[in-house]
Amino acid sequence: MPGPDIRRPSCVPAGRPWPPQPKTAAASAGVCTGCLQLTGAVVERAELRHRPGAASILAFEVDVGAGFRYSVTQAVPFEPVALRAAEAKAALLTRGSIVHVYARGCVPRTDHGTAALWLLDVTDVIPTQAGEPSNAC
Repeated sequence: MPGPDIRRPSCVPAGRPWPPQPKTAAASAGVCTGCLQLTGAVVERAELRHRPGAASILAFEVDVGAGFRYSVTQAVPFEPVALRAAEAKAALLTRGSIVHVYARGCVPRTDHGTAALWLLDVTDVIPTQAGEPSNAC
């Protein structure tokens, strides 16, 4: 007896894998993984939170225009040069400024009646300079 017909239907784009693959554990748990690249406006001024004996955190939220906001937390190593760079970056991330954010994944998160997508493993935060187009990623 022959197996199921697994020829690609005409409605499935050429770049999509066929036949469909089962969901991974991360995907079934509601975690999106891969390399995310976001461009959006900072909702409130960024904060540099210092923790005693540990890495500091640069924290803010980004609104990309549609859907949920993204909660960004970037770890800053406990080194003088890295801390100064993070302080300078936080000063540039004011409300409404455009920022490019790169992360490895996200997970939905609710807290006190608000919902956001929490970015995981934020690799870089790049404030847009004045006059630079907002889609310059």
